[in-house]
Amino acid sequence: MLEHQQTVLDGRVFSRQTLWVNHGVAADEAAARRAGEIYWEFLRRFGRPILRIRELQGGGVRVGLPGLLLLEFRPPAVVPLGDGLGLRYPIGRGAAVHPAHTGEGYLQMGVAPHAVSLTVEGYYPNLIRLDTRIYEWTQSALHLRVARGYLPLLSEGLRREANPPCST
Repeated sequence: MLEHQQTVLDGRVFSRQTLWVNHGVAADEAAARRAGEIYWEFLRRFGRPILRIRELQGGGVRVGLPGLLLLEFRPPAVVPLGDGLGLRYPIGRGAAVHPAHTGEGYLQMGVAPHAVSLTVEGYYPNLIRLDTRIYEWTQSALHLRVARGYLPLLSEGLRREANPPCST
């Protein structure tokens, strides 16, 4: 898995994890939307029993702890990515978002013929106001752990959907 992370001096972060696959992955709109479904399903299981994932009418998603909204994502859009497509969720508000940068950045799941990816770009985490290292040791480390579990699951899920087992 290729991992690239960067924190910009103004507190903005960029993080992309890419898993190269040697089997073909569908890079169409249905696969991009399925990437989002698989992500939220995985995050629900990963964060159980503490993390709360709630899908909103219109396609947005709220992620929180009991009594605390951590992140709210606006409805996603399918966007072109080189030889594939991404499902991009704009980041809205929440306790994990720097108050001066509410509504900036996005979370994106990407599908291409030979790779799947997870990207966070243009996001200003609230923890960086305390110290960049605190963000890196907590929220960023958690994101990497999620990506390492999610991307192989996504790759396998899309492979199975593209090549269903033959029934005889």
